[in-house]
Amino acid sequence: MKVLVLNGCSDEKSATQDLLKGICDGIPAPHEIAWINLHGLAIQSCQKCHKCFPCGECVLPEDDAHAVARSMFSADALIIGLQASPQDIHIAVERLFERCMSAMAFKTPQGDFRPWRQGRFAILACHEACCVAVNESKSPQADSSSVAKALEIGGFNLIKVTTQAKTGQARDDFFPVEKARSLGCSLSCIMIPR
Repeated sequence: MKVLVLNGCSDEKSATQDLLKGICDGIPAPHEIAWINLHGLAIQSCQKCHKCFPCGECVLPEDDAHAVARSMFSADALIIGLQASPQDIHIAVERLFERCMSAMAFKTPQGDFRPWRQGRFAILACHEACCVAVNESKSPQADSSSVAKALEIGGFNLIKVTTQAKTGQARDDFFPVEKARSLGCSLSCIMIPR
């Protein structure tokens, strides 16, 4: 099975990044893991032209969003990591999910969204402060709940995980590494074809 990690954390030493790595450590072979760092990708804003529906391919000139959308389409599971900066959330998540929506779902002639593939799993991992940051953001689409909604429309069953940081707390206490590995192992078990 294919697992796609969308890393929206620019800080390699963040608790959320540790959580993503821990989850991946718990996913054994033969599952294939692809890791995409969202920072630094060239992602043009969605023009809201809706020409991507119903075919599933964005009609804008080829950029990094096209490659991510193709990876999303073929993934059996997504692991998404967010961090607390509203700017990072806007760039790495809002633009990406707007551009990739047609890779997750198609539009019926009646205007309803239907997932291309039903029953996939997604883990949304974010720092506790992310919830505060998205509420301060000017754009409501940057809220992690809209990411959750997009995943639901795309046929993903969502598992949310937050890390917690307190002053003076050891990094492994944010979300214990063993707990993250166990989550990755559980994900790999439910991805096994029946």
